[in-house]
Amino acid sequence: MRAIAEELKSHLGGMTGPGSAEGYTNGSVNGILDHCQLSEAQIGTWHDASAFSRTVGANSGGKKFAQVYKEFVDAYKDVIAAVEASAANHGAGDKANEGKG
Repeated sequence: MRAIAEELKSHLGGMTGPGSAEGYTNGSVNGILDHCQLSEAQIGTWHDASAFSRTVGANSGGKKFAQVYKEFVDAYKDVIAAVEASAANHGAGDKANEGKG
């Protein structure tokens, strides 16, 4: 169980780290916030583009996607904590069964 928790932890850095490194973006929440916040100026100012920017822009779609992704990362951390707690319980039970607890 501890090995599973460690394996899960090994992938956490990419989800929580800086938004980019050496000119490349990564899969972190910061990466989404840094690079997925399109503005009307980037999409276009004509009527349809302006309407589209309100659905995907910095104050809408991109921000909401980052929020949902952050919730996923928080749940992922909770899973790691639960696996670690379960491993600790098993470890304590093993000690007690061996007469060491």
